Amino acid sequence: KRSIGKLKARVNVGDAIMDLAKESNHIPNHQALTHGEIVVARYKLIPEGGRLPDPGSLPKEIRRKNFGNTYTRLHRKELSPTMVPGNNAFPVHPTLNRSLTPREAARIQSFPDDVIFTGSRKEQCILVGNAVPPLMASHIAESIKRHIETRKSVLSEDVPLLKKFSVFERSTEMVKNKSVRSYSKGKDAINFIDLFSGAGGITIGLMNAGMRPILCNDKDAYVAKTHRHNFPEIPFVDGDLSKPETEKTIMEIIGTKEIDLLVGGPPCQGFSIFGERRFLNTQNREYNPHNEPRNKLVYVYLDYIKKIRPKWFIMENVPGFASLDDGYFLKSLLKELTKLGYANHDWRIINTADYGVPQQRKRFILIGNRTGHIIPWPKAKFFANPEDWQKHFRTVGEVLSDLSGKSSYKRFKNHEPMNHAQHLVDRFSYIKEGKKMDLSVLPEHLKKAMHTGKDIKNYSHVYKRLSRSEPSTTLVPGHSAFPIHPTLNRTLTVREGARIQTFPDSIEFIGPRSEQYRQVGNAFPPLAAEYIGNFIIKAINNNWTNQNVSELAHYSLIDSPRDLSETVLP
Repeated sequence: KRSIGKLKARVNVGDAIMDLAKESNHIPNHQALTHGEIVVARYKLIPEGGRLPDPGSLPKEIRRKNFGNTYTRLHRKELSPTMVPGNNAFPVHPTLNRSLTPREAARIQSFPDDVIFTGSRKEQCILVGNAVPPLMASHIAESIKRHIETRKSVLSEDVPLLKKFSVFERSTEMVKNKSVRSYSKGKDAINFIDLFSGAGGITIGLMNAGMRPILCNDKDAYVAKTHRHNFPEIPFVDGDLSKPETEKTIMEIIGTKEIDLLVGGPPCQGFSIFGERRFLNTQNREYNPHNEPRNKLVYVYLDYIKKIRPKWFIMENVPGFASLDDGYFLKSLLKELTKLGYANHDWRIINTADYGVPQQRKRFILIGNRTGHIIPWPKAKFFANPEDWQKHFRTVGEVLSDLSGKSSYKRFKNHEPMNHAQHLVDRFSYIKEGKKMDLSVLPEHLKKAMHTGKDIKNYSHVYKRLSRSEPSTTLVPGHSAFPIHPTLNRTLTVREGARIQTFPDSIEFIGPRSEQYRQVGNAFPPLAAEYIGNFIIKAINNNWTNQNVSELAHYSLIDSPRDLSETVLP
């Protein structure tokens, strides 16, 4: 690490203290202990960087049963071990037959020489040994300062922005606080474009991380109304991205700006619904993914990467994306990205519950850049079966508890319950919390569909009641596809679904209720997007590359194992 101010970074012990070897006691806190002859005789037998030989090999007059850690000599070209507080607990000088002075230990701890330690010599040694190294504290402070300044650069009073929301802080009191915040147009903030944005889940998450939106896009008319209602100052381009007029509008808004991040979740219907037979012969390379019409929008997104040339890109999709066409489609896509200059890429299938979203929702995430920065994958913060020191998945009960009373229906937007037919309400009443419907316990008159008279089926999402003590299952788009409330005999409201998706209460979904449900169900959870955005910012601000990222950062911040369960890629 580099020096900061008068706090000097030292290469090794020699760099820190060897200039003090010939100095006298006029230097503050540089008083050496006067050791007895036996102790000095022992010191003379310790090699530099080593320890006192085995007691059995010592002359009888200087033997002792237990020498502990007090007979360790430092090495000039190496780092010191931890300084243990105490008058006679410091290690032995690299070349002199004495223990370190308080000043020498203070140098190793990175204290500047003008910091004076008072009290007896023993008390000085305890003060030095117990201290946090000032240089380490200074580097921590610099990182905090950078984080705060980054946040301030995107927060001002110019443009309306949704108040930052976190499911970590969800409570009845938080619900009442629905004011908006604002972001600045400062050039220092990392900017982004959100294509196929939907209701804005990724946009909200990236803004909460401190990024600045340039524009958003979607071709859905109701999504456009929702976006303009909630984010009136963020340019929204409603239109098919494959149309020339849409591309023209987007490029005009971008102008000469350099785009830091392009993010998008292009719909992809190219799943193996035709069966594996179609792709048995793909190895002959006659099959071209470009010619598959169901893959069209993925290649449209690829075209925008080529045209805009962002420094970074993120593409998200359903987990089955990785196994599409037996993995051949993803493999082909990655080759094309490499040709465009984005050889530095990586993908994962993440579970948003790992990052505090109260929902077991898996998504395919592909991240790439042309800057050489390492691809950061946040480690899981929440767990299904946590150890004592870990946190359990966030639960449905944590985010829905204040929405159950009838008075809440008028207090919150998009919180009107479905008016179910009585036979549906009756069926719901037989479903236990956290369970699917058990057809065997239904009365005969509830086992038949009202209109067809045929036996009903236990569909996985329609007849599933959530549990207050567990995260939700994946929310499937559609007003009749949301699961059943944990304690009430009705399906979730739009607002309850939005809470599970970690949307702030101040976001209002526009359109018929069926469209509101679809917007919520299709969205990427803002909190998960915020995690990803935060780690991209860290990678950029810390200039993390494969050459300079520390092992500690790899372990605690970046490394996340790839989930191979959803792919057949070699």
